Amino acid sequence: MQRRWLLGAVVAMTITATGCGSDEPATADDNGARQAVESYVDALNSRDATGLMRIGGVPEDQRAKEEAQRILAKKGGRDLRIVDLNVDYDFGPDVGSAKLVAEAKAGEDLRETVTVTREGGAWHVAIFADRPSDKSSSAT
Repeated sequence: MQRRWLLGAVVAMTITATGCGSDEPATADDNGARQAVESYVDALNSRDATGLMRIGGVPEDQRAKEEAQRILAKKGGRDLRIVDLNVDYDFGPDVGSAKLVAEAKAGEDLRETVTVTREGGAWHVAIFADRPSDKSSSAT
């Protein structure tokens, strides 16, 4: 009987410590990540390739410009309106996943999960698959 009570107390403390549901107030970090995703949707709506590269945290080189254009051709210009956005910090305070649901006035609604990362105090949305690296390669 004591083991069951102890187990129940541990579970209750864990739920209390981690919080449950979306009733928790947003933290400053959560607001930064949310704003990054909102900026992503704004860039899609306005078909802004430079804005996508900025929010993606990639350098504005030719490869990034081409990928931004592909993203915009597929998802841009739909007049998206966010109806649900939930950020979970899966890997600590600087990396999380944002589950996004946005209704479109034109075309299909958008439902996707994107990774959000904080680098140097700025939040970025990992939307570039062919992400250019600004790190130099080592000579052999």
